[in-house]
Amino acid sequence: FSPTNPLHRHLADLDSSCRCTICHDLYSIPVTLTLCGHSFCSECIRRTLRTGIKSMKREAKCPTCRMNVGDKRSGEYEGCIVPNRGLEGCVRRYRDLRGSLRRSLLRLEKLEGRKGKKRR
Repeated sequence: FSPTNPLHRHLADLDSSCRCTICHDLYSIPVTLTLCGHSFCSECIRRTLRTGIKSMKREAKCPTCRMNVGDKRSGEYEGCIVPNRGLEGCVRRYRDLRGSLRRSLLRLEKLEGRKGKKRR
């Protein structure tokens, strides 16, 4: 896709917004950390926080902003993880539409290319 085409840029931005910053896949069961508002796949953030608790520093930090989201004494972090149903619905709809969106953009590019050739 062309970075100069505004439709391509918007589709790329939408795609990026629907992806977990840990695994880089489309969100799978998205959750949000209540203390900072960042969202991740449920499994990804739990694995990341669990690893932080088991490390030498014994801290559960948001991988995006580094805010400590775990209880300082117990290390418990489950209380700050909440489901993000709105994001889950958006990702589901995007997943359903993205193939047809890409095909439509490719068809549009071909049509625009043909128009450009006819004008010459």
